Amino acid sequence: LEAVTKAGGPTGSWGITYILSKAQLNDPVLYFGVFLIGFIITQILILRMKIDIVLASFITILGIYIFIPRWGIQYLIWVYPLMYLAINRLEQIMVKNFVLISSVYIFFSYSSLSLGPEIKKIAELTGIILWLYIIYWFVKLIKEFTTSNPPFRHLFQERDPPAGGEDTIKYSAKRIQS
Repeated sequence: LEAVTKAGGPTGSWGITYILSKAQLNDPVLYFGVFLIGFIITQILILRMKIDIVLASFITILGIYIFIPRWGIQYLIWVYPLMYLAINRLEQIMVKNFVLISSVYIFFSYSSLSLGPEIKKIAELTGIILWLYIIYWFVKLIKEFTTSNPPFRHLFQERDPPAGGEDTIKYSAKRIQS
């Protein structure tokens, strides 16, 4: 458990654990619990999608980035091979934005080692921006690949049932068929 909760990399904190540590909630069991619950939810969502292993692995890594306790800057390397293998199924602007934001984050993280605490604050801010972007991209991908698949389609589509009568029967028949 200690290896999972120790800070790594130049800034050390990331995402949820950064926020929890700023709120003085430095409990390794809490960090691990958040990660475990997040990982399980991510896997349940992915198992319900009809996607190939490369895209499933890419989305899993994004989910790990969201919920991982602490942070090592080298973790950003995990997603690059999968991102480029899935490049034809991803929006190019999302990929370019990720590369840009993560590059800026890496620059400030490593600069903070030699340039001092002022740069570390910029690295932490850039890390939060990158983390929020990853959450946005993760949710966008989950919505994109589940709306076309029956298991979770109802979660992302609004349907107003008819007031009653014969229309209700037709509506119910359509729902059963879809």
